[in-house]
Amino acid sequence: MFPKLNRVAHPSLSQTVSIQLTIVTLLALFWLTLGLGSAGIFVSGLRVGSALLLLFFLPGLLLTQFARLRITRAGEAVLYAVGLSLVFLSLFVTSVGVLTPLLNVQDTFSLQPLAISLTVVLLLITALLHVVETPEVRFDWVAPTRLTAGLIAVPVVAVLAAGFMNDGGDASLMFLFVVLVAAAVVVSSTRFLPPAQYPLAIFLIGLATFLHRNLLTGGVIGADVQFQYFLAQHIQETHVWSPGVGSRITALPMVTAVPAAISTLADVSVAAVFKVAYVFVFSLVPVGIYYVGRRIFGNREALLGSFFFIFYHISFSLTPGKQLLSELFVVLLLLLLFEHGLSTVGNKAVAVLLSIGVIHAHYGTAFVLGGSLLAGHLMLSVVRRVVDEFEHDSSVVYPVTFLGLAIAWYATFSPQLLNQILRMPLVIGQQVANLVAGTAVGTGANYIGGQVTVLDRLNVLVYLVLTALLGIGLLSRVVTHGVRLRRGERTEYVEYTALSIPMFVFLASTFFVIANLWADRTYQMVLVVLAPFVALGFRTLFAATVTALERLGKPSDLRPRWSLLAVLLSALFVLNSGAAYAAVGNADTATFDSNANDYVFTDDERAGAAWLKEHAGFTDPGSYRSPSAASPSDDTVTIYTDSVSYQLLRSTTPETYYDVRIERLRSPWRPEFDQSRLQRGYVFIRERSVRDVSGSERLPITSLSREHAEDVTEAGTVVFRNDEVTIVRIEGRPDGYSDDL
Repeated sequence: MFPKLNRVAHPSLSQTVSIQLTIVTLLALFWLTLGLGSAGIFVSGLRVGSALLLLFFLPGLLLTQFARLRITRAGEAVLYAVGLSLVFLSLFVTSVGVLTPLLNVQDTFSLQPLAISLTVVLLLITALLHVVETPEVRFDWVAPTRLTAGLIAVPVVAVLAAGFMNDGGDASLMFLFVVLVAAAVVVSSTRFLPPAQYPLAIFLIGLATFLHRNLLTGGVIGADVQFQYFLAQHIQETHVWSPGVGSRITALPMVTAVPAAISTLADVSVAAVFKVAYVFVFSLVPVGIYYVGRRIFGNREALLGSFFFIFYHISFSLTPGKQLLSELFVVLLLLLLFEHGLSTVGNKAVAVLLSIGVIHAHYGTAFVLGGSLLAGHLMLSVVRRVVDEFEHDSSVVYPVTFLGLAIAWYATFSPQLLNQILRMPLVIGQQVANLVAGTAVGTGANYIGGQVTVLDRLNVLVYLVLTALLGIGLLSRVVTHGVRLRRGERTEYVEYTALSIPMFVFLASTFFVIANLWADRTYQMVLVVLAPFVALGFRTLFAATVTALERLGKPSDLRPRWSLLAVLLSALFVLNSGAAYAAVGNADTATFDSNANDYVFTDDERAGAAWLKEHAGFTDPGSYRSPSAASPSDDTVTIYTDSVSYQLLRSTTPETYYDVRIERLRSPWRPEFDQSRLQRGYVFIRERSVRDVSGSERLPITSLSREHAEDVTEAGTVVFRNDEVTIVRIEGRPDGYSDDL
């Protein structure tokens, strides 16, 4: 039986009083915990709980009330509340960073100025609820079924599995977790799970998938996120931030100043904000994809499209940083545009706020989304000139406004970043000119060419099949619109198709050329829009197959076998998670092998990086150094390391904040190890990056051979060593020195 539909409704006055009392109560609790200080775990829990509600939920709830946004689903209400709360926080910390120094306030990002400022702002906004007429809160919700309640076990197993890997490297629960996720996906695609339960199922499976990886070790996981973590930690420690002072990434407060402020106010580590709080936030993105997709494509298409987004390797293998976090605001913009529209002043205000969220989180997402919206509108304008009586709801005003806001923000607070973006066409042109010489690093062609094992090729094959389904789905939608136009019928959601076409073209172009986004990152970014087309392509292909069989006199059931696509998506997760590789004894991921050389850095490895920061002889305290001031000098410390450890050092001693030059011993652009390059400085050797190779075995570009590591150790002086890191000091080479390797 299907679960009973429940309806929650609060009269406007009653809900206003309830919200006001809730905010005042939480503020009182928060200040009480500050007064009690370190009075035990219960007080600490109260502080964390009250702070997180005040930061992640209630500001967005207030903003939805002011905008008179009519929301009818509980899950959608949570999405808007969390998304708009983060935008509020970003605007709040920006105001604090810009305005409080004008008032001669010192240490503006310390606890007291932040807490007082937040309290004053929240109380002012709360008081305004009596002035503004707010709509009645009314939304539907469905009690969880036994199957959905059972899915709660999946995140629990994910947490336990990560704990077992951290404690003793035991991967048995990881295998169980992967089996549970695969089974949950297949069962969710059947009739055993009613559509009303899809959002909760998507959230639980997504949360579990993101947690099982992010809870490994105590640090953030990934490459670019290491530098974002450094900046947030730097702000939290120095208590100073301004969007226009520092690295270009400081112009992205959503991944720098916001996590620093959350850490200070809630008294949790910056790493916990990224690895736990932001993971919960990112788990809402596939739910938003479902809400958008169900309206345009259907329930099953939206469900399976959400799973494709979750199981794409970039989505779950990295700690949410600028790109992943920006996708929450993208999906909320899509939900606003295609569910509510921009017909009211309140909805337009929400669109502006969500646009700011994208801009404050990731410049790449901002320009890809804005450019695609503009390109889609231009396509529809051309069709409108060719086809009589063709109507669409797309407007040039929003994409132009969006791009204008992005350019204005980056030009004001990060001209260096804007200049880099404007140089992208030149970079792409150079790559096109060099195609004759070979594929560029980071392109799809380069990625496919680098796969050597059977499982690698199987993984690529699964991606190619899913990409083909995606293309078929988009093509079928274009053909459907064309047929309807020819018949003079109304075309529904043609604006979504118009947005999808330039995104698909952008994705296809990364097979040969890339800008600042490698092909795998581009694929993940556009899946926010394109993911449901995979299921639509499957349905189209299935229907074509059934039609062909009927013509051959073989009647068949016309209903798509969605479980087949669910099995394919489960296979994608089994491969991307590393479970398939681990099963054959070749796990190259820390999810299943604690000795794997990936971006999951252990405490001992971070201890080595911290030692280097303290003892390498840096003459500056870690303040921002402009590009002109960052040129090498006699005081510059040179550190040599592998390409994976290079990312770890970005979280402790980045080149834009320390007088340091970090050289990769091997890289895609310089794959051969050359010991003669080693000059005066330090060599940072992670044990996990060292491999024993024999014969014709190919050494991964991220690793060093055991022989080369020993040569480096013998050539210098070991100044630091623990179980996982060796640091060697090189005293320099005489002129003309070279090694005969």
